[in-house]
Amino acid sequence: MRLNSEAAVVVAAACSVCCAPLVVAAARLTAQGIPADRLRAIEEEIASRIDAAVAAARASAEPEFASASAGVYASAGAAHA
Repeated sequence: MRLNSEAAVVVAAACSVCCAPLVVAAARLTAQGIPADRLRAIEEEIASRIDAAVAAARASAEPEFASASAGVYASAGAAHA
């Protein structure tokens, strides 16, 4: 997945918060002897899977509103569980 420069700035800013656990996990794995090239291979595999999922979603037809909202909205008179 390639980001334009504006999107890359947004992602970089967000990553300081959301990706911190991944950075910590990578450091711990490296400390346990997992080679950096193995971690890069894992990252590439994950990126490939995400790219494939995004491509499949973009190639899919838009869902009908009724199916997209199923289980999301409750009628005004619905009882709370």
